[in-house]
Amino acid sequence: MPASAPSSPGVPPASGSAWRVVLIDDHPVFAEALAAALRGEPGFDQIQVTGDPDRAIDLLRDSTAIAVVDVRLGEVDGLSLLARLEQAAPEVRAVILTGHLQRDVVIRARNLGAWGVLPKGIGLDELLIALRRVMAGERLFTTGAAAHAPEGPLSAREIEILQLLANGADVRAVGNRLGLSTHTVRDYVKSARERLGVHTQLAAVLKAASLDLLDLPRQ
Repeated sequence: MPASAPSSPGVPPASGSAWRVVLIDDHPVFAEALAAALRGEPGFDQIQVTGDPDRAIDLLRDSTAIAVVDVRLGEVDGLSLLARLEQAAPEVRAVILTGHLQRDVVIRARNLGAWGVLPKGIGLDELLIALRRVMAGERLFTTGAAAHAPEGPLSAREIEILQLLANGADVRAVGNRLGLSTHTVRDYVKSARERLGVHTQLAAVLKAASLDLLDLPRQ
């Protein structure tokens, strides 16, 4: 699509200054094709592509941008990036792209602070509309049968801590990794237990996993 081409029919015009967009996808052909299409649209001239989650964090750290994140990055769960982004780049607005739009994905993404979940087969016109709405401050959880997934019971930080505990870290190790005191980590665990209506740390991890808020390691 030529850089001088007008906006596609039905797509709201860009408003304000251009946003930087980082496409995080481990399928380079898809990602580069999408980047080329977006660069032809007004307000989307700053596009970067990476399939590496760590590189994505480096690109987005302490910035204001839109992150378009594939739900599966090789062996890495793309949703796990959201908690990391909340710490490294709290101003970034992340939109999840998934080839299999499911209710549990919408719930987890929303709980982890995503601004929207979109099907990977979405047309360019629809994607432009969605990204411009996110730029304007609108959260998008209105796609498909999973549209009305309820608000989750835990904050992104509580989910992140429970996930680390589920992965085998103890409270001290969690605190060291996240730059928090052990007292603060215990406060988050206590809050999560109260929100989930359980009495132990293990019960909190199991309850959160049952709600599809985190993944238990495979034995």
